[in-house]
Amino acid sequence: MKTTVIGQCTVLHAQGRFDGPRGAAIARRIGDIAPRTAVLCLDFSDVDFIDSAGLGKLVSAVKVSRQNACRLILCHLSAQIQLILEIAQLERVFEIYDTYEEVQEAINPENESHLSVA
Repeated sequence: MKTTVIGQCTVLHAQGRFDGPRGAAIARRIGDIAPRTAVLCLDFSDVDFIDSAGLGKLVSAVKVSRQNACRLILCHLSAQIQLILEIAQLERVFEIYDTYEEVQEAINPENESHLSVA
């Protein structure tokens, strides 16, 4: 799981299946990172599947990040994962953006610069 730090934002790049075991690993990683960053962006661009156990771990990660005064943002969700969040009525629980540029605008609305991750 790759992590990139850009200014005040830490980007965690999830990959593959976001199921129970993988979701638990990501939730643990978020628990490690959340106390050390103001903003944590979970990048879903390489996630091709999420199940109910993965959703549960994601909800737990939101709780942990909030307890640590860390803003958890989801980015680059596929249409399928967006639909799953809508069906589960979880899209309002998460702060969701399509691009890094939108994340940057959300965390620094007065700043003209953009996040760029290669």
